[in-house]
Amino acid sequence: MMTIRELLDAYLTEHVERRAVDVARIRHIIQVLGPHFGHMSPDDIDPAAIASYEAWRAPKAGSGTIRRELGTLVSALNHGKRTRRLRDVPYVPLPVAPAPKDRWLTDEEVERLLAAAEAVRRASIRPNRLSRMERFLWLAIYTGSRKTALMELRWSQVDFVGGLLVLNPSGRV
Repeated sequence: MMTIRELLDAYLTEHVERRAVDVARIRHIIQVLGPHFGHMSPDDIDPAAIASYEAWRAPKAGSGTIRRELGTLVSALNHGKRTRRLRDVPYVPLPVAPAPKDRWLTDEEVERLLAAAEAVRRASIRPNRLSRMERFLWLAIYTGSRKTALMELRWSQVDFVGGLLVLNPSGRV
């Protein structure tokens, strides 16, 4: 039977690096999961093993981070089942999701952020053209959109005549 380390590695190379938006974040999560779960087999994953992981991570991570990490473990296990490496996927209880954190930038913080991005641009080889960073910041600040929605934005989603950005392209749920 495969170890969790082998399943995590297969998930990373076969799925994450080909399809995920934030590969670096998931790669980091897999590195964090490895020391605790890597030597185990999927049969060793039970509520006690999960509770042990939560206790091990609690001094350094909040419940939202631990939930995200365990969600990655679940995804790797599900990938193992989809690719027929596993017959059954063990139940992984996730911590309760924390309440969302709303924090709004002050006008002063927005000005400082845009000024810093402008200073970087002015020191670049194209000082008179907005940088990608500045474009991203302007869109993020004035639309309140999620990072992923802006990073995946295509020209076909921009309506210059109507002054509209379609952040959820047709066909995506």
